[in-house]
Amino acid sequence: MDIDPLEAIDKKDRDSQQEEDRKTYDALNFHDDRFDLADAAVSIAISLLAVTALTNKFWLYLIALLPTGFGLVMGLAGLFNLGIHPDALTKLLSQNVSSPTFILVSESKTIVFRSV
Repeated sequence: MDIDPLEAIDKKDRDSQQEEDRKTYDALNFHDDRFDLADAAVSIAISLLAVTALTNKFWLYLIALLPTGFGLVMGLAGLFNLGIHPDALTKLLSQNVSSPTFILVSESKTIVFRSV
């Protein structure tokens, strides 16, 4: 069983292309993390500011400024490709959590559901 030389070259090219694509994906994902954090922080800030408007609590307004500032900084860092990236926070938020298991028990049988 001989390997065609052209097939071996194609496989080598595919492997190098896959490696290059993986590096590009990782770089873009690193860049995208900043926009994700900015979006989440601004959403939290809007919610806190809405509660502040209803309660008229000045201290709650001051607390709402924290995620506002963080979201602004992360958004600008993503937009202008600044060197700011909170690795620890990103790793904490992107950890895989084990899938929950639900068990349904009836009189005749037990069914186990596991989300993937």
